[in-house]
Amino acid sequence: MRRSTGVWLIMFVSAALATGSSLAAYREMMPFIASGGTIETKFEALSGGAIRPGLSFYSKKILLDDCNYSLNSFSILMLDEKLQDKIRQNCSAMASMIVDEAPTFSYAWYVRALASSSADEPGTFEDALLWSQRTAPNQEDLAYYRAVLAYYNWSALAPAARETLAADIVVSAHSNRGLAWLARRYAEDESFREVIIKALEQAPADIQRRFLQTIAITSRPGPKT
Repeated sequence: MRRSTGVWLIMFVSAALATGSSLAAYREMMPFIASGGTIETKFEALSGGAIRPGLSFYSKKILLDDCNYSLNSFSILMLDEKLQDKIRQNCSAMASMIVDEAPTFSYAWYVRALASSSADEPGTFEDALLWSQRTAPNQEDLAYYRAVLAYYNWSALAPAARETLAADIVVSAHSNRGLAWLARRYAEDESFREVIIKALEQAPADIQRRFLQTIAITSRPGPKT
């Protein structure tokens, strides 16, 4: 009798492990299946509902990449507003699920901020952007993304948040992409110049020189036609 009970216990545990493994594998594969090769297929997948992230870093990053690419695409502006809202809501939900599992996943905090309207959800937007900055203050790609997002929502940020996020300007200035973007903002937006100048006063001397050189190149008149 004891032997029979032991056999049934082993079978039960084996079945439970097999079921758990299958569910984990399914979660892991879903982001790969849902991720489309074109912007249209990404829109379709992201508007259908929040996809539960897989267990690995890579599967989570695929979902975040799709949201980042889709929400920053000009093509999303061509969609019906209700469809745009669905994509934002689903991306926000997926990013929230990821930070619930991994609170230091700074990219997920950024996507959560990106998906949150600063007009409709100012608290969520600012909090998520600040958490992204706190958890990855020196990651250039993320600093650049945050600097751009903060710039377009600058008036919605509290003074303390602006001061914290200004550090992303300095980190962004370490790359050619960041320098070019900052030079354009300096040239085209007089109201933002003081923010850039004040932030770059904290940058190393070589970064300051490169910024001035980039401004000179950006403002140089083109050839006459």
